[in-house]
Amino acid sequence: MNDTARVSGLLDLKSLNFGDFLQGNDQAQLSFANSLTTTLQTLGVAKLSMDDVPELEMLHLFNMAKEFFALDIASKMVAAHPAQPSPHRGYSFVGQEKLAAVTGFAKDRLSDSMMQDSKETFDLGLPGDAEFPNRWPKDEHIPHFKAVVQQHYKTLERVQLKVLEALSLGLGLKRDIFLPLHEKSHHEMRLLHYPSTTAGDLTGDKTRIAEHTDFGSITLLFQDQVGGLEGRPLECLVMVGDCFQRWTGNYIRAIPHRVTTPYKTQGGDPDDDIPERFSIAFFGKPNRDARVGNLAHPQFQAVQYDSITAGEYNNMKLVKTY
Repeated sequence: MNDTARVSGLLDLKSLNFGDFLQGNDQAQLSFANSLTTTLQTLGVAKLSMDDVPELEMLHLFNMAKEFFALDIASKMVAAHPAQPSPHRGYSFVGQEKLAAVTGFAKDRLSDSMMQDSKETFDLGLPGDAEFPNRWPKDEHIPHFKAVVQQHYKTLERVQLKVLEALSLGLGLKRDIFLPLHEKSHHEMRLLHYPSTTAGDLTGDKTRIAEHTDFGSITLLFQDQVGGLEGRPLECLVMVGDCFQRWTGNYIRAIPHRVTTPYKTQGGDPDDDIPERFSIAFFGKPNRDARVGNLAHPQFQAVQYDSITAGEYNNMKLVKTY
């Protein structure tokens, strides 16, 4: 498996047709499940064609994200993420979140712990979650924003659960083994905006997203087509998170990944313009009280993990980022 995946460097990754699992017969489902599992084991990331998610719906969500990030800073700060890590909800301005502080990769480079992420984000979770309440901009600033993003939270939750079902099948487990571990819908959806900049600005202690792994079980990442983003609309990148790695004792590992400059600008003029980009991530996360130690299966015992809860693990990581 590659040491690090560049989110903007996946043009040649072959797409797997998710429809084969959703509408196929038993043989087609097993073939897809095996292909997905093998791809994640060997590459750490897979690309799915997502014909089951209507194109206009995703375009609508991207348009709402663009409309939100185009608001003036005062309007966005109505939904401000708190200065502390929790609750991990609302709007984070450029430089507020520091993923480099939580990564354990390449610590021989002194600048890693000081790496600044050149992005702004909006995070939301389950409607009505008392522990992690959502934060919203005013309706008069961006009508229908709340309704649209909450609708897509539920849509992408259903997709994520089907991906987990396919992985269960590909691993030779009961196909519903992971579903009770996610039944409380403690997931997160994130809208991301990478402002336009120059190639020279994304050097030294600045990048778009520093190298990291995701904290949950499965991540779905949808990308626009600007700059270094190579996925066509309704193609989705799937990455394993830390909790899934822990369940499988490193049988399937969470891949370190980062977002940097497009390949075509690397090594070029530092004054080259880097266009703005948008992406949407759905972080599938286990129930906060679910245990994320090794599952009781012989093939998942190569590396032993403490049986802490998903909530404890998430907080342990999140506390370093804000």
